[in-house]
Amino acid sequence: MRKIRQYVASALALSVLGVMSGCGTPDSKGSTPTKPHQKVQLSHLTVMGIGGSIALGDKATNDNGYLQRTFKHFHDTYVNKAIYGANSTQLSTIYKNRYTKWLSTVHPQVVVISWGLLNDVLPKTPLSKFNEYLNQEIKDALAIHALVLVVTPPATEFAYTYEKQEDMYAQDEIQLVRKMNNPNVYAFDLLSQMKNDIASHNLKIADLSGDAHHPNNKGHQLAAQLLIQDLSAHFQ
Repeated sequence: MRKIRQYVASALALSVLGVMSGCGTPDSKGSTPTKPHQKVQLSHLTVMGIGGSIALGDKATNDNGYLQRTFKHFHDTYVNKAIYGANSTQLSTIYKNRYTKWLSTVHPQVVVISWGLLNDVLPKTPLSKFNEYLNQEIKDALAIHALVLVVTPPATEFAYTYEKQEDMYAQDEIQLVRKMNNPNVYAFDLLSQMKNDIASHNLKIADLSGDAHHPNNKGHQLAAQLLIQDLSAHFQ
């Protein structure tokens, strides 16, 4: 298996040079299969993650959440910049300067955007605003030549309680990436995949939940396993 860092390195190099050969059409999982032809080897990769408390790793052992576990698997440096209680609107408004400063100081080669969606569902953030701010977050990351991975959140009890509403925001993220049709922006629908995995293995969401809004350690571990599989299968 080629390391994800090889793909990211070449994507970034081609993006900077402006010679990326076309834009891919996302597949059924929401990921864009366009691949650059050139391969560049990097010694390590710096990944910065943003999101709310789920992305922060809340309820996981030692805050070792699904994103930390995923990129530890790939031996990359993961910089966790998730903010407890934040949503997409806040990151692009009250936390705007903080986010752009992180981008300029951390210099991530990959930015992972993974909102838990609870903080947008409950205050009923209009989808138009959700789109606007998520789009801006992606553009800010692209401006520093980072590869962007938009990852829908792990399944929680909340996901089943507010299933239609959360699915609506999650699918909106996927559709936004598809419409952007940018070879440096990818979406992975972890929420749907984890719900399907739970159903197919007759698991109980309560056994994977730390509380109604967060996975427990087992939930974070399952989410990481699924995301690792997605990234390993896609970036090869």
